Amino acid sequence: MRRLGQLTVFGSQNWKNRRHWLKALSAAMGTICWSRLSRSAYAAERKADSSVQLHIYIEVKPSQGPQLEKLYHSHYIPAIQVQEGFLNASLLRHYNSDSKYEIDIAFTSEEYRAKWAQSKQHQEAWPKIV
Repeated sequence: MRRLGQLTVFGSQNWKNRRHWLKALSAAMGTICWSRLSRSAYAAERKADSSVQLHIYIEVKPSQGPQLEKLYHSHYIPAIQVQEGFLNASLLRHYNSDSKYEIDIAFTSEEYRAKWAQSKQHQEAWPKIV
């Protein structure tokens, strides 16, 4: 057997040798099966590590942007940080706008996100933001 670039060329003597052919086929099948198993394990691990994200788009009057940012940091973040399952939150301002914002929050599951939406802390903090 000799290699030409990426192509493996079998000499005529190797094609006739059934044992050699079966070993090569067995090795190839083992590689394919291992690859599929490791991909399945990776997909299951990723699914277990997945999170629920919520993206909230807010548009305020141009003069209200700094006030929204202040309220977000002083009221919203302290309220959401104590929630079970909370991962992170961020306030983003559109790069060429003083009025368009996005709040991104992430929880470990939809169950925890829903609990946050019904919580007393959310009921107190959210009206101050919008």
